[in-house]
Amino acid sequence: MTIKTERRFLYFFGKFKIFLPCLFLLCLTLLSGTALAEDNYRFIRMWPTLQQPWYFSHPNDVATDSLGYVYVADTDNHRVQKFTKDGQFVSQWNIIDGAYYYNPRSIATDNRDFVYVATENSVQKYTSDGQFVLKFGLNTEENFSPRAVDADSTGLVYVTDTANFCFHVFTEDGQHLLSYGDKGSGDGKFTEPLGIASDKNGNVYVTDAANHCVQKFQTEIAAGQLTVRFVVRWGTQGNADGQFDITIGICTDNESVYVVDRKNDRVQKFDFSGTFISKWGKEGSGDGEFYAPTGVTADKDGYVYVAGASRNRIQKFFSDGQFAANWESRGSMNGRFEMPSGMAILEKSGNTFVFVADKNNDRIQKFDENGQHLQTWEKTESGEPLFDTPFDIAVNSSFAYVADHANNRILKFSLSGEFLGKWGESGAGNSQFSNPQRNRSG
Repeated sequence: MTIKTERRFLYFFGKFKIFLPCLFLLCLTLLSGTALAEDNYRFIRMWPTLQQPWYFSHPNDVATDSLGYVYVADTDNHRVQKFTKDGQFVSQWNIIDGAYYYNPRSIATDNRDFVYVATENSVQKYTSDGQFVLKFGLNTEENFSPRAVDADSTGLVYVTDTANFCFHVFTEDGQHLLSYGDKGSGDGKFTEPLGIASDKNGNVYVTDAANHCVQKFQTEIAAGQLTVRFVVRWGTQGNADGQFDITIGICTDNESVYVVDRKNDRVQKFDFSGTFISKWGKEGSGDGEFYAPTGVTADKDGYVYVAGASRNRIQKFFSDGQFAANWESRGSMNGRFEMPSGMAILEKSGNTFVFVADKNNDRIQKFDENGQHLQTWEKTESGEPLFDTPFDIAVNSSFAYVADHANNRILKFSLSGEFLGKWGESGAGNSQFSNPQRNRSG
């Protein structure tokens, strides 16, 4: 081989060496793509097992119709969900205007079971099965910011308007009849009108969140003209009976008025004149507890439904406040989760077990392969918490290991949840951790 030929060979060999890794990566990608294409994944079902899509995102309000159906304004999912009174899913529909999805703020039904939905700048009317009927609002260029909607037995529709510090009255066909109120803190004035409800006697109740009160008005139709008259006002800021810390949702039944007392995490019940009757609720995530509740409605059978937007759930009560049911997918009950972040599967002696790091509930949950809850690991025998933000879990045939994220350590357990030991501390040295998140063992 001549020197010139040798140089050409070395030149092209050098170029080939540069190209070779690229060729290798290309082949690997093609092979991986082929392997991935051959993988078939099939959805079986979700945990917790629900009979209907109870998965809400910030449900702000709830309403019932004459047949007992329950409608939820699933706000951040831009839709309405319809259920039976026992929580069986019936249907759902999106709130759309042209190419835009709207967040339903409030929902109500009339005596013919039409459904009214308040969005950011209009009210939309639907049939009970979700067929769009019409959209209405103010017939002027004035800013319109509907916050709550209600309909009475005579065909009148009431809408609170936070931008204009008032409430409006419409016909069921969307014709604007009048507006009542202006900005202020006196009788018949509003600073932040949020909730609205009507009773069987033609009275209208409005919650003023910023003034921490409820105002009652009488509507009358004489000679074809509708008039509104202030009747009474009740409530001041506080946490005593009959006091409020941000009034928001409101509804009536045949005898009473129910008011969502948002920052006090409770519902208060009054008679039609504003006399306090009872209250229920406290801050928490358990049954009958609230965290910043928003909407409320009462059905013809004496049940009261409360929308908990911050907890993404609907709770059902008897009219005296006794807890009846809880509709949610997330939570702190066994089998529910609050941001699960890690999972491990163990097959042993013909059985399959699933371990889940339930991060924001500070616990580990153990299930069988069908999602049946078996155990919860969260506290020591003395009642002390075992974890602070457990991020992940790994198991082998004998032990389970948990990455205890906020405590900067690894915990070791038997497969039945018996605590066996721990290691690690905050730091960067040997056997030290800085927020361990992933833990995998064979």
